[in-house]
This record gives sequence, C-alpha cells and structure tokens, in this order.
Amino acid sequence: MVMINNRLDLEDQLSHTAIYTRESLTLIEHKRNLDKLKNTSSNLNMENDPALYTGFYERLQKILDSYKEHWDRIIEELTKLREDIGKGRTDEAGIVDSPVMPFLDLMLMEARITMNSKEIIAVAKLSELIYARIKESFSIPNFWQKPNERRRLEGDIRDELEYCGIEPLQEVAAKLTVDLINLAHKREAEVKGS
Repeated sequence: MVMINNRLDLEDQLSHTAIYTRESLTLIEHKRNLDKLKNTSSNLNMENDPALYTGFYERLQKILDSYKEHWDRIIEELTKLREDIGKGRTDEAGIVDSPVMPFLDLMLMEARITMNSKEIIAVAKLSELIYARIKESFSIPNFWQKPNERRRLEGDIRDELEYCGIEPLQEVAAKLTVDLINLAHKREAEVKGS
C-alpha cells in the first residue's frame, strides 16, 4: 500500500488497513527514500489484469527515475498515475472487444509483441479464439472442479499457441498457457457475463 502524505498520525490507521488487505505497509519518511517505491509493489489487482498493472508499475519506475530531485514534479506525476490506476482499463477503441483486451495484452506482453507489429491482427484474432474457448469451457458446471475439462482447455490453448505460426507466441507457449488459464480463473465472472 502506497500513500503520499505528510501526516504521521495516519500511520496506525494505515497499518490496520494493510492488515485487512494483507499487504505490507512501507513508510517513506523522506524523499531520499523514494526508491523504496520501486521495490514495493501491490499485487492486489495485478492478477486480474497483469499487462495493465505491469504498465502502471513501469510508469512508476520511470517517474522515480526521471524526476529524482524534483519532489513537486514527482508528486504531480504520482497523482496522475494514481488517477489512471483508479480508472483502470478504460473503454478504449481496441482491435478486440473490451473483455478480450486483458487476454490480448497479456499475450502481447509475454511474447514482447508491440501494437504496431505486423503480427498484431493475427494475435488479436487468436486472442478472440482463445477467449471464446475459455468462455465455452466456463459454460460447463463446476468447471474448475473437473480436472479433465481443465486439462482439455489447457491443451486447446497450448495447441493454438504452438501452431499459430507466430514465432514469438510459439516460443512462450507453455508459460503463456499457464498465465492465460490463471487470468481466466481470476476473471471468470467477467468472462461468463460477456
């Protein structure tokens, strides 16, 4: 949990909040200790949208590196970052529907493919296919309690990634399969509702 203020009387309140959210509380008492922010990150929302929150974390690092001695500018930029984090993923005009976007972003991040890459259209189509397969699997009652169904979904995703013809995805197919399954598990309610 990170909070920027100059009131020491809030320390106890923040400690109690951190206990309830199962996070650690890092106190930064002086601007020279700002580097602690780089090493202390929240994973509260990271699992629900890894690519989005990785981008926020990278932005935090850039702010701290760029404005080392300019305290006012750091506070200004951190305030903007906090606002953007509060908004979360906005309804951006993307190449896929908004429920699919976290899955596409995860695939792009893991395979290190940029949005202006020549493979982006193929990756987008593949993300929609994988999302549709995940959604179809969630129509099975008690899906997560059925190991055979889970293994079949994992196999289908892995096959799609390994035989898609997109080399960067093929290289990370095993890890990406696990990450996509974990993301699907975390976003199950959203997937079912889309």
